[in-house]
Amino acid sequence: MSNLRAMTPARATADAIALGVLLVLGVMPLLAHADDVPMATGLSLSDCIGTALQSNPRIDISGQSVVSAQSSLRKIRSTYSPKLTLSAAEGLQGRGAVQTGDDSNHLEQADATLRWTFWDSSRQDSTGQSRARLEAAEYSRDDAIRALVEQVATNYYSVLAAQELLGVADLGVEYATQNLAQVRRRIEVGDAAAVEIHSAEDDLAQAQLDLIDARSSIRTALAQLRNSMGVSMATDLTLSGEAGEWNADIPPLQTAFADAVRARPDILSAEAGIRAQQYALSAAGAAGKPVYSLGGQASKPFDGWDAGKEDWSVSAQVSWALLDGGASAADRQSAEASLASARATLLQMYNEVVLELENGLVELQRTGERVAAAEKSHEAARAQLGAAQARYQNGLAILLEVTQARRSFTSAGATRVRARYEYSVALVALHSAMGTLPVPGASTSDEESTYD
Repeated sequence: MSNLRAMTPARATADAIALGVLLVLGVMPLLAHADDVPMATGLSLSDCIGTALQSNPRIDISGQSVVSAQSSLRKIRSTYSPKLTLSAAEGLQGRGAVQTGDDSNHLEQADATLRWTFWDSSRQDSTGQSRARLEAAEYSRDDAIRALVEQVATNYYSVLAAQELLGVADLGVEYATQNLAQVRRRIEVGDAAAVEIHSAEDDLAQAQLDLIDARSSIRTALAQLRNSMGVSMATDLTLSGEAGEWNADIPPLQTAFADAVRARPDILSAEAGIRAQQYALSAAGAAGKPVYSLGGQASKPFDGWDAGKEDWSVSAQVSWALLDGGASAADRQSAEASLASARATLLQMYNEVVLELENGLVELQRTGERVAAAEKSHEAARAQLGAAQARYQNGLAILLEVTQARRSFTSAGATRVRARYEYSVALVALHSAMGTLPVPGASTSDEESTYD
């Protein structure tokens, strides 16, 4: 892991993500402002991510870092271009060097000067460093997009899970209400003691408490989704998705790590940062060596607003700082330390990625197994509830068996819902850790396999 591999250009990844965003824009209404986003129809996960990419200020913040890096590179590259300077002066002087008319103290002067440094031995390192910093900024923006996509997907599935849990709680209230009605009928005909009404009412109250919590959970989940999408908290969100398949292939750790090293933008940004530090070290090492340059200039003076003679020059120069009080050595030492720190940071990132992938693989396997177990538990709880209700109706069971079966069925239903959506969230997290989490529009097939 200590050997750094060759990098693909940062622009390729940035262009791919930009293309994905443009494709999303092509199928979605134009968004003038986050508060104006029409959310009346059911939104898919891709719709929510597309809105977040346009509305969440996190993308704008990371984009400004790219703009700043682009400006720095453009400034460095400007030294390769000729520079034309125009200057003019008018005033008084005491030397009488310029005679214009009757006023020997009157100064009137203008100059036009063209300078061009054709080549400078110290310029290449500065350009390479700025280019590497731009790549790092672009990859950092891509990483912000990756993190935002993961956050929106997680919040989206949380809303869907909360909505299904509301249905489970509603069903629990329905069963508890039926049990209470049945107890009342049995009390009326003398088949049950009057005291049993309290147990039935308590069971209904517990079911209603679950319903209250489920409604609150939906509001909280929707608020988190709106926040990650960057839309107004007053925006009405209606979702149309559901939990996806839960039997995705689990890659081995070595394959997942290879994908992460190749695709994760935070790792690519760190590698670009190392290249920038390498250029900085090269520039610091060159500070104690001769610096060669080739350039020229041409000027046209206008003394007293009358054109004078042109002059021009082309020269090769060499400069060498022989004594600088140790400044060059200090710069080299600082650059070496920065490079060593950048390399150590990358190795630490590798270790953290391995840990993140291991946790992600374990979580995906755990949640997948829980889905299968929760399905069986839910079916068993349904059968037990039906049997308990039948036995109680025929006088073969006590009410406690019915209420316990009802609560077990509600709990199993909630566990079943959570297990399916926890698996979807775990799958998103694993793809994010591998750097393969798709941006909507960039790859339809990958998007469907991950999100649907």
